[in-house]
Amino acid sequence: DGNIAKSRNLGISKSSGEYIAFLDSDDYWYKDKLKACMDALSQKKDYQCICHSEIWEYPENHSLTRHYGPENNFSFEKLLTCGNCLSLSATMVKKSILIKTGSFSEDKDMITAEDYDLWIKISKENKFLFIKDILGVFCLHDDSESANIIKNSKAIVNVIHSHLASTSLLQIALSNAHRNEGKRFYVNGKHMDALRAYLSSINNLSSFTRTIAFIIVLI
Repeated sequence: DGNIAKSRNLGISKSSGEYIAFLDSDDYWYKDKLKACMDALSQKKDYQCICHSEIWEYPENHSLTRHYGPENNFSFEKLLTCGNCLSLSATMVKKSILIKTGSFSEDKDMITAEDYDLWIKISKENKFLFIKDILGVFCLHDDSESANIIKNSKAIVNVIHSHLASTSLLQIALSNAHRNEGKRFYVNGKHMDALRAYLSSINNLSSFTRTIAFIIVLI
């Protein structure tokens, strides 16, 4: 039914290893990825989750290196108010942690943002080790049109609402989510959609101050 969370959760439940790493069919790891992650974790005994750097390959035959983190952005509050700071394909997590947190949400309203929801749940009791080693490649496709950006943004908003009640943090989190939506539209040349998202991000004076520069760029 298009809910990849169910497939991932099935894989987690059927796995026998101590750690789980994720690899979609069109992405790939470097041959030493698993060893490098385990070596890093063995040197940092207080970590049970790890995220490495990776290459993003685009359809137009260009690529860039993505470094994730930093570690202080992996906290319950920062993940909600600043957004996702990891890539699923670059992570490895102890299976027991996944099981304890309920693994990926299968809520249809969170489709495309299940990993974001998972990181928020994990952040309540665990931390991630971020390393600069480039250990894999994440392949992007021509699927960044308006409908997909809107769908993902709605899923992110649903994740935020599921973790925050009506608080000042909720306002900050929603403002940031819409601002990020606007940035994605801007990168894809959808300036009117970007303007709509930026305007949606304004819910108080502070968010107006943070957003106005992005709106000026569109004018």
